[in-house]
Amino acid sequence: MADYDLHYVEVGSKKYGWYAPPNAYKEIAGQLGVKISKTSVKDVEKRGRVPLPRVRITTDKGKSYLRYCAPSKTDELVRTGMTGNYNGSSITNVSFVQG
Repeated sequence: MADYDLHYVEVGSKKYGWYAPPNAYKEIAGQLGVKISKTSVKDVEKRGRVPLPRVRITTDKGKSYLRYCAPSKTDELVRTGMTGNYNGSSITNVSFVQG
């Protein structure tokens, strides 16, 4: 998967990952608790084994994106939201997605 990077979150002592394009989380990984690696990471399990929280990020250009986040970041995201830019637009809203 040369065009994709490994993205993962830590849930307790476990790491759950998925592959996504390099820019999918580039500007927002830290706020979502997502780590990115261009190589394999030891002990990462496929994300399908555990339902990870997802957020919808809305920008000032009216576009929205669904992204996974680390469970440890959910309280902070609810309290403070997200700031900064994503895909060349300012983030205006973040909300949690069920299912």
